[in-house]
Amino acid sequence: AQAALAQGIGYGARGPVHRTPTVHVRSMRLPRAARSPLSFLILAGALLHLVREDDGSEAVQDSSNEDLPDEACPVMLVQTAWSLERARASPSEGRPSTSRDRGPSLLEGTSLYRGLAAGLQTARSSLGSVIVVLVVLAVVLFVVIVAGFVLGSMKGTAPQAQQPEEPTSHRLSGQSGAGGAADESDAGPGRGADDDVQRRGTLVLFQSEGTEEEAPELDSVDLQEDIYSAALQGVLSDGIALLQGEPRKNCTMGDHRLRMTVVLVLLLANYALQFGVLYFMATFVVTPATASVQSIYAHFRANCFYSSGHWNEAGCQNFQQNSKGISNICGLIFTYTWFMVSILMIWTMTMVREIRSTERLARALWNIESTSHFGSIIEFNKGVEHVTHLTPLIRFFTFLLVTAPRLAITSILGILGTVWLSSTADLPDVILNAVALEFIIQIDELMFGALVPHTFKENLSKFRLTLKARASAGTFTLDAWRGYVTSFVYLLMIVAVPLLYVTVGQRIPFINILPDYNRQEVDHVCIPFNERQKTRICLWSRAYACFPYGRASA
Repeated sequence: AQAALAQGIGYGARGPVHRTPTVHVRSMRLPRAARSPLSFLILAGALLHLVREDDGSEAVQDSSNEDLPDEACPVMLVQTAWSLERARASPSEGRPSTSRDRGPSLLEGTSLYRGLAAGLQTARSSLGSVIVVLVVLAVVLFVVIVAGFVLGSMKGTAPQAQQPEEPTSHRLSGQSGAGGAADESDAGPGRGADDDVQRRGTLVLFQSEGTEEEAPELDSVDLQEDIYSAALQGVLSDGIALLQGEPRKNCTMGDHRLRMTVVLVLLLANYALQFGVLYFMATFVVTPATASVQSIYAHFRANCFYSSGHWNEAGCQNFQQNSKGISNICGLIFTYTWFMVSILMIWTMTMVREIRSTERLARALWNIESTSHFGSIIEFNKGVEHVTHLTPLIRFFTFLLVTAPRLAITSILGILGTVWLSSTADLPDVILNAVALEFIIQIDELMFGALVPHTFKENLSKFRLTLKARASAGTFTLDAWRGYVTSFVYLLMIVAVPLLYVTVGQRIPFINILPDYNRQEVDHVCIPFNERQKTRICLWSRAYACFPYGRASA
């Protein structure tokens, strides 16, 4: 097909026609099953042609391609593949082509055809990055499909029998009472004193006749020590007590009001501080750093290139003699692509840790059973406060007050941190910038440790979120697979986000830094500069040999 394109041969209904360099494939009378693979091979040939030209390799080309314009070959190959696909979809086999069936051949000379050719010509400069992006997206799509299949298989378990809802369910103990705590004296024979305490992830349910029955596993989630967890406990414990108008054990209504007020004030102060730091960071740190990097690169191109885009040897020699100019351009982290990608992967990993923590908390809140009675929300077991049910309004309020702002702060900080780290104009400052970003993440934990009273921390350690009972036994394997699939998706995110930002992200407004960056231009001056910078004066020699005294003799 490529040789036919080069010779300008078009196979029409009456044989070869030397009119236009377009192959009309409907008259080839190919079997329908052979047209799709041939289309794939032609498209692959077009991509290989672009890759070969993008890499600058001087591959030996066929002599039949001498008359073929370089900018037209990929377009024509795509046209041929498109014609094959149209022919494959046609109900008729081997029908002679007409002017209406030629498809892309009619586009020649139109603005659409010229736009396609210009687009392919432009794509050559960044084809490698585009291919990487496509491969990453394909892998992510495959993982999402596998994850959906695995998660979908979990729905085959038998549903749990529904029990009539009561104001107080006492899921955590078989005894009814103010605290819901079981007495050790009621235990049946042969049981130890520790059998009725909370197990690791499983709560044991006892029957009144003394026989032990392990209830469906009730996963218990501990909360982290931060402002978000403190606010969640304040809403679900003190807030519910205020709504009911009944104080908890060893508490008064005044205690509930005080704790509720303290945690809400601390939460709002945390949001004001974190969003304020993000605003000042974007205004006075990230934007000036990006402008500085862009001015450095613009100064380099203005001195080392003519206005036509050709290399200016004399101007670049003067630029390299200026120590400040050459050190600025060679100090950009963009000059060291893989080092920048490694730093961005570490930063993305930090953000994934925060996102995953928020996602776990949101999943825990979502998997708590629903109820319409405030009295069923909190239950006690051996001095531990368990949230066993949530009303729809309380669930929505916790999402709105805790998880949504936390996710927004993490997302904004992740974007600003990525842009700031990529705008570093001096390599030693990269580590310092990363440490400063870590400080912003820990504002909520610092505020919790500095301002929350010790008694409140003790109450938080005895506060649990108790999830829905599992539908059947043996779901550990499915949960393990689900965890592995989730971790693998996050791993792909850690790898893909930096690569996408370095390539495609430089075309997105407001977060790009050097949209037209060409590393080969910078390497021409920075590789010799870095070699000189890495040369050590003294390695194994003694001091007097490395650092001799003055050259003139006394």
